[in-house]
Amino acid sequence: MADADDDNKDRSNQQRQRRRPKVRELVVSARQQLEDLTGRRVSSVLGFEPDGDNGGYEMTIEVFELERVPETTSIMGSYRLKLDEDGDVVDYRRVRRYNRSQPDEDG
Repeated sequence: MADADDDNKDRSNQQRQRRRPKVRELVVSARQQLEDLTGRRVSSVLGFEPDGDNGGYEMTIEVFELERVPETTSIMGSYRLKLDEDGDVVDYRRVRRYNRSQPDEDG
């Protein structure tokens, strides 16, 4: 009887301590999710950090809002994403829209 209880406890502990996704996996997945949600192509990842409040993550991603030729005249958007602990996008919003050749006014 004790062996069965120990086995159940071990399985329960393993489920709680499941492998957390690697940063690269999270970034690749979040990029794809944002492209699927917005229908826009991701240009780059500008930032990634753990969100200590909920065990998830926050990311900033740059996307092509309007692609033009030459590419320096494209309109870009900066999006802030919130991911849950599994890496699924649970919230996103555009925080900035700008011409690609426009210098960064925040830095």
